[in-house]
Formats: sequence, C-alpha cells, structure tokens
Amino acid sequence: MPTPIIETERLILTPRCEEENAQLQLYFNDWDIIKQMSAGDTRMWPCPPDSVQRLWDIVLKQGMEEDRWHGWSLRLKSDPDHAFGQIVLIPEDQEDERGFWIGRPYWGKGYANEAKIAMTKFWFEALHKPSLTVKCRADNSGSNRIQEKQGFEVIKTMNEPYADGETHQTNIWRVSKENFYEAIK
Repeated sequence: MPTPIIETERLILTPRCEEENAQLQLYFNDWDIIKQMSAGDTRMWPCPPDSVQRLWDIVLKQGMEEDRWHGWSLRLKSDPDHAFGQIVLIPEDQEDERGFWIGRPYWGKGYANEAKIAMTKFWFEALHKPSLTVKCRADNSGSNRIQEKQGFEVIKTMNEPYADGETHQTNIWRVSKENFYEAIK
C-alpha cells in the first residue's frame, strides 16, 4: 500500500521523499534529537551535513519504494511547503514499529501527539494491525508522556546503546487498537 497524505486539524503528513532531505537536515543537526536515537539508527555525532540524506539512502528509501514501510514528513497546514520532522512506520520490527523526530522550534506545541495519533489510526485502520509496539529512552519524558496519553503500556524495560555512545534504559511500549481508541476519546 502506498503511503497516503494524512491531514489532521493543524498538520499535513506527506509521504517522505528525498527532495526534502536538505530541509529536514536544518532541524536534524541537534544533539537533543540525535541522542534519543538508538546507536543503530545514527552512529553519527557530530552530525554530518548529509546525515538525513544518508539515513534516507541507508534506511528509508528501499522500504518506502517497496511499500513495506510508511514514512511521512510533518508540515503545518499554515506552511505546507516546509517540512519540520518525520514519522516512520516499520511493520517488520517487533520492538520498534515507529520512528519519530520533530525539529526543536516545534516542540511543546502538541504536534508530536497530533501526528502520532494520525499515524496510529493509519496503522490500525489501513494496515489492520492488532497492536503497535514502540520504544523510547526511559528518560525521554515527552515521548513517554505521549505514549501514556495514547493508551500504551510499558511491556518491557531494557538497556540499549544510543547515539551518545552510552547504554540507556529503554521502555518498550505496546497498545492495542481498543486501548488506543479508548485513550484518545
């Protein structure tokens, strides 16, 4: 299934494409974003000027071209030509089926929660999945709070290496379709 355009009250989630890599790079070169990513995702700090392009080439491109993965860029409806973050669904990964980051100027405005709700609805309604599993660092209070608001429950805690070269406690969260819809009422 091709990745569709998804609209929310304030956002347009457009299928992720290579042409926006330079625009997204402006936000990605931020230690507070990179340090939240597992070492397998990045292994690149300081962030090279082509890191978003490299991630596209190594991680996203093939999965999206084969319609196995779904990736979106986040845009405001009031500024639809400007991408400021991305969200990716990876149905093949049993412990982390969603990847997400958002540029610092857009933090604290509810965009992450809004985008994750839209993406999770797509997961359940279009892909017909029974549950969604995600992970994040246990000390990432913002992401953990969003998981809680959306009905996710911690199913496991483990230690994992991250881009800062350290091992951190990581929460594995899971939500069923029923619990998700009950939580977002």
